[in-house]
Amino acid sequence: MKKSGTPAGVLLFFITLRQINLLTVSDMRRFLLLAILAVSLPALAQNSGVPFNGIITDLLGNPVKRCRVYVNTPDYYSMSKKDGRFGLTDVHEDDILTLYYKKTVYYVPVNGRKSLRIRLGDRIVESATEDQTLTDMGYNFVSQREISSASNVLTGDMLHSEGYTTLFEAIQGRIPGVLVNVTGLGIEGSVNMRGVSSISAGSAPIFTVDDVEIEINALHSICIQDIERIEVIKEAGIYGARGANGVIKITTKGTRKS
Repeated sequence: MKKSGTPAGVLLFFITLRQINLLTVSDMRRFLLLAILAVSLPALAQNSGVPFNGIITDLLGNPVKRCRVYVNTPDYYSMSKKDGRFGLTDVHEDDILTLYYKKTVYYVPVNGRKSLRIRLGDRIVESATEDQTLTDMGYNFVSQREISSASNVLTGDMLHSEGYTTLFEAIQGRIPGVLVNVTGLGIEGSVNMRGVSSISAGSAPIFTVDDVEIEINALHSICIQDIERIEVIKEAGIYGARGANGVIKITTKGTRKS
């Protein structure tokens, strides 16, 4: 009760000073602004930049990988790694984690906990307990935290988990703003990016594989299993006028290993 009444008490104090001409209107505005900041900033900073760590396992204790974990919206999520680890940021004490794994949705209330060790059963959450060790590891727990599904990066894991068989399917299905027109047997087609165009350079983006420019119809020769990541750059000035329509960069696993 004392905490909630403080702002009202401060306001009444300032009004009283104003009434007896000890405080100008300008002074009162400054004091009120400081009072509002003093009350609101601690609340805003309470969860700002705070890492939330977790591990997902099955009933036998085996790590669960490629489980999508998010709060509120699936457009901003974390994907569990091969050791079952996932990391989020700024999870509030009354939030509910949503886990999506093998076409099954699980819900895990945070209930004020700062980390979670989650054990999944057959379509139910068997247990979810706080682990101080996970909490103490902070940002060092995982190398990558939230991913935006509206981002212009498509990883090899995403390609495999969604079951795409051609690059055209993957680009059309998972990269926002990219329009694909496939012809024939699905190994040839055209690609355009929504919102970018160049009169002098046509309408098609540039394609590169391991930083080597290729023709679009050569995409069918690239095996999905060999792809590490696909990145879309809507404006690529390094390619001059031709880059005005964007660049789709494909990185293969062989490049990463070398």
